[in-house]
Amino acid sequence: MLVDSHAHLAHPYLENNLDFIISSALKGDVDKIVTIGCTIKETKASIKIAEKYEGIYATAGLYPRDSREDSEADLSLEEKLQAIKELSSHLKVVAIGECGLDFSDVLPYEIDRGKKDQFERFERQILLAEETKKPLIIHSRKAKEETINTIKAYGKPIKAVWHCFSETSDIAEKALSLGLILSFTGNITYPKNTELREIVKIVPIEKIMIETDSPYLTPYKAREAKVKINEPRYVKMVAEEIASIKGISFDEVARITSSNASEFYIFA
Repeated sequence: MLVDSHAHLAHPYLENNLDFIISSALKGDVDKIVTIGCTIKETKASIKIAEKYEGIYATAGLYPRDSREDSEADLSLEEKLQAIKELSSHLKVVAIGECGLDFSDVLPYEIDRGKKDQFERFERQILLAEETKKPLIIHSRKAKEETINTIKAYGKPIKAVWHCFSETSDIAEKALSLGLILSFTGNITYPKNTELREIVKIVPIEKIMIETDSPYLTPYKAREAKVKINEPRYVKMVAEEIASIKGISFDEVARITSSNASEFYIFA
């Protein structure tokens, strides 16, 4: 059985079909799904989903940027962090995040946050993870060196996963040297991503988790079948690709990555 270690089940793309999406995953090859909180609102929604469905767990975190459509955008960082801290005490909340750094182009619906603000938000959530004794989920886009340097600057080991890892082999080696887990998504199945598949080949399977990042990053075979919205059940395609890349059995990938996720998140 597989663990989808990172999905956004509270996303509007999924809400009208959530019962089917979750049941089709859990009745298939998926044993557990971790649904991610990137805002106070999404964290609360993720907790409600985790309360309703067996095998679903939630996280509590603040994304590097806020959405213009989100009423909590005007809250101070202190108010947001206090809310996330309180929500993280829920029994089915298994991690802090996703959080991190994003220096890519700002999307129309996003509120820009300068580097200083992003660093503070990230660093404070690293501290929150330590305080709550929960692991950290890292988001990094166009900020690979800054992400590595922030983790280094913390000065002690951090139990963390670099979600949707899509960086170079050099960054992979640096992340592994800091004790991080690397999580791979459906983008390893895309024909153009040969370099990323080479990275999967060299990363020890004991340091890998798998995810869908649903509703994003639909695996290539599902795209070919005209699937537009990614779902947790397609995490099987990520596992199959890893098995092919590493020349090991699907069962071995399923067993080890699920064990990695269980040890990382400590499912209750």
